[in-house]
Amino acid sequence: MAGVAYLFVEKPRRLVLSGGCLNVADYGLQKTAIVRTLFCTTVRNFDGVADTQPDAEGCLPEMIEAAGFRNVEEVKVIQTATGSISIYEATV
Repeated sequence: MAGVAYLFVEKPRRLVLSGGCLNVADYGLQKTAIVRTLFCTTVRNFDGVADTQPDAEGCLPEMIEAAGFRNVEEVKVIQTATGSISIYEATV
């Protein structure tokens, strides 16, 4: 599991009370060839492959669950000039 990305969801888990909700917007799985190309030529080019691999593989929902959240759901996907950004919701 990616260290920085996991900490990003693990720390908020300590702060969200029972019955609370977590909302995250991040690059998710790039589902088409066009958005993968946009993602690779922009985000990956600047942030590097190692730092963006969890995003490219769509690992964030698994990381959110591993941090102790439940009912993780991708509620929206927004297409941008740099790839698709996923909006995730999860509960405690």
